[in-house]
Amino acid sequence: MVNAETNCIIDLIDSRDMKAVSKWLQQYPNIEIVIRDGSTTYKAAITEAHPNAIQNNDRFHIVKNLVKAISKALQRLVRGRIEIPLTSEDAKLRYLYLIQLTTREKIIEAKRLRNARKSYSEIAENLQISKTTAARYANMEDNKIPKEHISKREQEHIDAIEKIKIKVEKSKLLHEQGLSITDISKITGYHSSSIRKYLSSDFNPVHGQYGVSRNGLLSPYRDEILTLRAKGVTYNKIVEELRNEGYTGSVAALRGFVAKEKRITKDLIANKEPSELIDRRWVNGLLYNPKEKARKITDDQLNEVFKKHPVLSDLLEIIADFRKILSDKTSNEHKLD
Repeated sequence: MVNAETNCIIDLIDSRDMKAVSKWLQQYPNIEIVIRDGSTTYKAAITEAHPNAIQNNDRFHIVKNLVKAISKALQRLVRGRIEIPLTSEDAKLRYLYLIQLTTREKIIEAKRLRNARKSYSEIAENLQISKTTAARYANMEDNKIPKEHISKREQEHIDAIEKIKIKVEKSKLLHEQGLSITDISKITGYHSSSIRKYLSSDFNPVHGQYGVSRNGLLSPYRDEILTLRAKGVTYNKIVEELRNEGYTGSVAALRGFVAKEKRITKDLIANKEPSELIDRRWVNGLLYNPKEKARKITDDQLNEVFKKHPVLSDLLEIIADFRKILSDKTSNEHKLD
């Protein structure tokens, strides 16, 4: 129990039970205002002990609830990774590195081109490799092709994307035959709202949350890692540098992380205008910390995010203004207007 005016602790009771709290409050008949959290138990105790007292939520929980509501709104309004134009030379380097073919992909493409009767010179030019390498790739036995390391979660995503692509193709084929959305729905069993999305020219089968990294050991260093790899720094050297910043994982984990980032980038922004991906979580972090303390997102990146989603700027401004109002000790009646 704290005096709201002096912030001094008055007492510490050993129970949160409604009756125990009410009994304690009844010792002070002069209580007129009580500041509490959202607990219905406290509300009931205060009402029982002082039915005419004014009950207010404390500032911390007011801000917490507002931040929670805005965070939920962001999840509805914005995809897990936000695609924005390139904002720096480093961003351009990362983009070019991420979209380039892996060795495995080059081998598969070389074999495909060779089967299409392309010469080694044409394959070399297409893949930007030497003629000798082109011949080696094109003639490589299938069991010698490097295997792609895909996690169970990523494989599930790939399978889900393929199923959606089949639905999209089927819906478009029926629509081209002159069938209405209602007719397509009856034939396929797909929901009409899904069919409308499938027929949209800008429909992307990739789930909005795809590519949103979990809070792993390497997540905080994403841009730094990709920039170093784009500049030709080896995995071992990168791990050495990250060790100085607190990284405790392995080189193998780093390789897997980079491979995953390449797959994500190719899924989300390949064959589009050069762009970079920003985790919505980085923007979400600004709900809790001021912009000057945000280390994962630059001012230029944030400005591009705001251009794409102006509502984000409005929401962040709301929470900043609200915090300012609550921190002001003077009367806030005119500010709330």
